Amino acid sequence: MKTSTFLLPLACLALAACSKSPEPAADSANAPATKEISVGEVPAAAIAKAEAVVAEIETKSAAAVAELETKISDVTADATKLYTDAVAKAQGFLGEQKFDQALASLDSLKDVVLSAEQQKLVSDLRSQITKAQDLYKQAQGATKNLFGK
Repeated sequence: MKTSTFLLPLACLALAACSKSPEPAADSANAPATKEISVGEVPAAAIAKAEAVVAEIETKSAAAVAELETKISDVTADATKLYTDAVAKAQGFLGEQKFDQALASLDSLKDVVLSAEQQKLVSDLRSQITKAQDLYKQAQGATKNLFGK
């Protein structure tokens, strides 16, 4: 409503300025008859027009906000799905000892905006994968040393 409070006087002034009739021509006998608008009628007409414009603006802006909220919801749902899929894949690869693929799955989230909680989970999972990979390499080295292969 603050918008209408601001726009209403502005629209009234604009319409009042535009509604001034031009100076009559020198040959006013041949000119068509025009209805003169009294001073009391101009503000009422201007107010009505301004209120109609404000109502139209409010309707269009409400529709735009609703459309934007829908798009935000869709993007958020898509990001959540990408996050869920990438974490599930990373955990699956970790269980299969496919560490590089697990890290690549988490890397696919680099351009996705994540919540602080999601970022922490990804960071923790990345640390677990890296530690598991290091332990796996150490175990391979120990086995190699133990059996000489």
